[in-house]
Amino acid sequence: MRAVADQQRRVLGNGELYELIQVGERVAHAQASSVDAAAAAHGRSVVTPHAVVVIADSGVAGSKCLLPARGGDRAAAGVPNDRAASGHRGR
Repeated sequence: MRAVADQQRRVLGNGELYELIQVGERVAHAQASSVDAAAAAHGRSVVTPHAVVVIADSGVAGSKCLLPARGGDRAAAGVPNDRAASGHRGR
């Protein structure tokens, strides 16, 4: 996740980058924030501009990672196809 954050540092402002990292860490640890809870209660999702991501999960506990959602960036980050985006675990 930190490698992707370093890559995104060129695109995102410090506040957006911090929020992106926090979202990734909450997802990886299955924790919700008060912002997430408020948005869910009102039927809205929280959107961070320029921070569209894919959460890839290999199926091993603690193995989730935050990846940029754009195809070229995803390939550069080592995700060969859209299987990570679809949640496919190869089983």
